[in-house]
Amino acid sequence: MFRLKAFIISCLLFIVLFLSAVEYQSLDYKFYRDFQKKENLKEIYNIEKDLDKINTDLIKFLKVGDKDLIKDDFNNKEVRHLEDCYKIFKAGYILRDSCFIILIVLFFINKNDLKDRLIDKIIKYQIRISVFILLFLGLLFMNFSKAFIKFHQIFFDNDLWLLDPNKDLLIQIMPEKFFIENVIRIIVIFVILEIVVNLAFKKIMEARDVDPICDKSK
Repeated sequence: MFRLKAFIISCLLFIVLFLSAVEYQSLDYKFYRDFQKKENLKEIYNIEKDLDKINTDLIKFLKVGDKDLIKDDFNNKEVRHLEDCYKIFKAGYILRDSCFIILIVLFFINKNDLKDRLIDKIIKYQIRISVFILLFLGLLFMNFSKAFIKFHQIFFDNDLWLLDPNKDLLIQIMPEKFFIENVIRIIVIFVILEIVVNLAFKKIMEARDVDPICDKSK
């Protein structure tokens, strides 16, 4: 029961941290703008539209799912694909928030049992789960194009994601390299969050080692 409890908490924590990293990176306007400028996409594809406005509206769309934000800049196929993307984002928001609520409830219910042994086990499970997932992602990176295609085949039930860079704006401003850099940044953000959380857990363990009655500094 002890190990199962620690494992469940670790899995929930992983989901919360990873999906939070995905959300943060996916809604990072500065990354969109800097990437497009660095790759000189506006000039390469002779894009006349205001990319800053498009990026702003696209990020807002990924938050709220209002297609009025994107229908003037993208064609019907692109809009329909983006609507599918929003459904995945929305599912991610719901999953992340649900796991977070469950975590809070579990911590509250087990607040008297959060002893060093349980916290230590949670940290160890967290590290093992994270290493496993990161190694898996590393293997996928060895053939990103194939993994990217497989991802779309799994999560989308249509071929709307098959866009033409010669005429579809969405693939012009978000080529494969865009997603490669996105994934790398998501991993970095996740690792940072993981380190912060584990340090917080260790601080809790250290605080429990201090007996306020015997602490002569008080």
